[in-house]
Amino acid sequence: RKTEYELLDQNRQILIPENLNVPKNKKNEVANEIVKLYFGDKPISKESVIPLTDLIGDIVFYVSISEATKYLSEKSDKPVYSYVFTKRRTNSPLMNLMATISLGENQTINLEGVSHGGDAEFLYKSAMPNSPPPAEYDSDEVPFVKASTTIISTFGKTGNPNCAEIGFSWHPTSSSNPQYFNWGDEFKMVPGRLREERLQFWEDLYNKYGYAF
Repeated sequence: RKTEYELLDQNRQILIPENLNVPKNKKNEVANEIVKLYFGDKPISKESVIPLTDLIGDIVFYVSISEATKYLSEKSDKPVYSYVFTKRRTNSPLMNLMATISLGENQTINLEGVSHGGDAEFLYKSAMPNSPPPAEYDSDEVPFVKASTTIISTFGKTGNPNCAEIGFSWHPTSSSNPQYFNWGDEFKMVPGRLREERLQFWEDLYNKYGYAF
């Protein structure tokens, strides 16, 4: 029986986003371009689960977020503040579960970094159904929680996240000067866009083939 990874490697067209309007006679070519960028010359297998999660994350989140950010910054008369959340809770069963991927045959791998919804863990406590209540924040997390809730509440009240807790000016992003706020153990502004090379790859594909819907 073939594994899911083998089936995916042999049916690479599945990797093409549904809203990318690729003609049938170009699908194999585009699929191979995608595989080349994320997996190099290696086949898709359980050994390449990290680049596979990168690919899925880009398709499901990063590309759309980048497009929405660019659109809003160009069309809206309000500033657009972009951030990347980089701090992970020390003791969070929910985040640990979301970061665990099964490789089959009782094998798992734990992903590094912050999973989807990881920022919310520092804004309010959450727990899984039929699970113990969420753990208290560690002593080194408490100042971060206070700063984060102040940043969010300030933005909610004023439309501007800047406050004393940041310690410098969080500048809005724009298409001519993209930048984002690193929201983690260190607060800092980072020029450019996260995953620039991969975002440009997808932008080029969408510019070439257009949107299916």
